[in-house]
Amino acid sequence: MLVGFLGAAITSILKRYFKAANGETPGCGGKFRPQFFFCSTTHARFIPNKHSFKYPLLYVGIPLGLKGAIGTLLSVKASESEYKEAKNQGKSLREKWTFFTVDPARYLNAALPFNEKLYDVIKGHGLNPDDYPHAYLVTTPAFLGYSFNPVSYYYLYNAAQELKLVVLEVLNTFGEKHIYLLRSDDPRNLKPRKGYEFAGTMEKVFHISSFNHRSGSYVIQVRDPLRKDNKTVDVHMAVYNKEGQKAMVARAFSNASSFDALSGSILGGWLIALTWGWNTFLALPETFFEAWKLYRKGTTIHTRPEPLKGSTKRKATRAERKMQNLFLGYLESRVSAFGGGLEVKITLPESEPHKSPSEVVYLSKKHGTEETRKLHIRVLNPRFFLRFFSNQDPAQTIWMDYTAVDAEFRPVVIEAGSIKLLKTVLSLPGKKGHGTTTSWTWYMISRFRNWKTDRELRDTSAKTKLSAPKLYDSASFNALDKFFLVHNRVAYPKSYRMYQWSVVHALLADVIGFGDAGNLELYASILKAVGAVTAAIVVNVAAALHIC
Repeated sequence: MLVGFLGAAITSILKRYFKAANGETPGCGGKFRPQFFFCSTTHARFIPNKHSFKYPLLYVGIPLGLKGAIGTLLSVKASESEYKEAKNQGKSLREKWTFFTVDPARYLNAALPFNEKLYDVIKGHGLNPDDYPHAYLVTTPAFLGYSFNPVSYYYLYNAAQELKLVVLEVLNTFGEKHIYLLRSDDPRNLKPRKGYEFAGTMEKVFHISSFNHRSGSYVIQVRDPLRKDNKTVDVHMAVYNKEGQKAMVARAFSNASSFDALSGSILGGWLIALTWGWNTFLALPETFFEAWKLYRKGTTIHTRPEPLKGSTKRKATRAERKMQNLFLGYLESRVSAFGGGLEVKITLPESEPHKSPSEVVYLSKKHGTEETRKLHIRVLNPRFFLRFFSNQDPAQTIWMDYTAVDAEFRPVVIEAGSIKLLKTVLSLPGKKGHGTTTSWTWYMISRFRNWKTDRELRDTSAKTKLSAPKLYDSASFNALDKFFLVHNRVAYPKSYRMYQWSVVHALLADVIGFGDAGNLELYASILKAVGAVTAAIVVNVAAALHIC
């Protein structure tokens, strides 16, 4: 009786959530069919410390023309441009819920659908996009909305369906990305290993791991995942340092037959979601765990440099955008009250390399009445704004993030000789004093900020001979504190509350987010996905009980 009940419940859930695809699916033709690839990834490090690990990894392969959903197993979301086009035509696009999704907004040229994303990339390398009419993406799908996707592979084929190009979209844990392109006919290619189509080389220009310097090169062994004899993923990458020594080998490869999402069984789809979906959540913790083991071995840690020209920088989080607005509001006030002619131009950070960044200009009240001093601040990373909220004083932030570090690590570019002027502009006149608020919440926040700033000043001082700025007691109010918590508390109560929240968020980003506000959003998305899974299980069990 119990077996019969469970069987009926499972059958009910399967019928409800997995429906076979009927007929032809747009964008799928010939060998270009949506496939799930069950893979493992291995890393073997040789220098300076030996280390290796392996963990499972689920890939999905889709032709770039695929749109919509395949049952409730897999879907390709509509892009921003497709939503706008539908809206202009008076239509609305409805997306079906699926366990696995591939969202074009998370990939290069975020606003475009997949079949339009590579046009500029191919043209940018002096090639004709029309020579590559077929394209196939192999990537890590999002499971219940969450994904950890360090690298995606775009395989491009000619009219005869022969593999000619591979575009690698590489992401790091800081939300930055870079595009590499490999050509099968590149004269610099090396002789491929047995079982691979070709072996391409490329210079390292993008920071991925804190345990690898950005300099050096890669040798990538490329295999066609759509071979007629065996549809499998196999990418072999050797990493060489700038001295030409092989530092590491990484490989992603199939360890089981692929699953055709169009013709596969309902039970097969259920098992993929039930057994492989969870690996999506485990990939990032496993990566951090291996990083911790490398740290324990004393492996050299390389600080993340700012991305070079051509790389996609990470987008500001919602919290960072609020901090940017608060900071700019404070800066505008300080420039306006400056005791002389002053023009300050701020170039705001832009994530997309092909877009021109926005600029704002602030003028003092005495601008034009006497000799005007000019200050240009080009912000490269939205973290620049966050740091003014997580430290005790603007002078500390400028010293730790600019003065005491090399140029490649600075989140901002400031004209030579302008640092002193910037400090003057950001500082309120008069001596620092203790705050007048008796709020216990601010008392706890200021104590936390004092502890965090003290720790960072000590760490930075150990790496430089420059004198560190003063650490103030936890009760002291800095320039921004006075502006938002004292002078404008009554006039702008929303800014008062937003400022306290921003300081807390910035502190958490530095302490538990490893200096990256994006990690806080990542933690939130994981918790949200876990909650969604729990809710889905409860709803399905309840539905099955009702049916039975």
